[in-house]
Amino acid sequence: MNTQQTLRQLQNDLNEILQTFNQKFEKLSDKQIAWKPSPEKWNVAECLQHLNIANGFYVKKVDVILSKIDKSEFPTKSEFDLSFQGKIFVNYIIDPKTKYKFSAPKVTKPRPDLDITKVKTKFVEIINTLQRQIVLSENLDLERIKIASPFTNLLKFTLGDVYMISARHTQRHVNQALRVIDLAEFPK
Repeated sequence: MNTQQTLRQLQNDLNEILQTFNQKFEKLSDKQIAWKPSPEKWNVAECLQHLNIANGFYVKKVDVILSKIDKSEFPTKSEFDLSFQGKIFVNYIIDPKTKYKFSAPKVTKPRPDLDITKVKTKFVEIINTLQRQIVLSENLDLERIKIASPFTNLLKFTLGDVYMISARHTQRHVNQALRVIDLAEFPK
């Protein structure tokens, strides 16, 4: 993949996610955003909170790395590829188009007592942070910088993997939240 084109596409994807948030979720009442289609299904707020937790782990780790890294040691390459683990996650686990359903790790499952305003504010803050981090990474080798998974130190991703996973995972759960508000029984 061309590094600069991929980073621009990730920025575009995140802009579209923010646009969807502003058009579809921001205007919802607390009652609407907390409405559950069934007890075992997530509501809009839970989808967003899950993303806040999962993406929050990564943005914190990436901020630390970007603040400490000597950029001259990791000069950008014109091309980059996802790692083996990154390809598995992006293409089979978190891709918005995948047919497979996976249970979220316990640590990323939203609590039932959510502060809706804080959830929405944090969601936008994290997407904006991801966008800022991508800009700061434009001249870095996205394959050489490694980040341990927040769920197990046995699993490491490249910086490019983390950006792709975060964007695709976010789109997957934004799509899930959109399906909730598209239900006929969704409160109007």
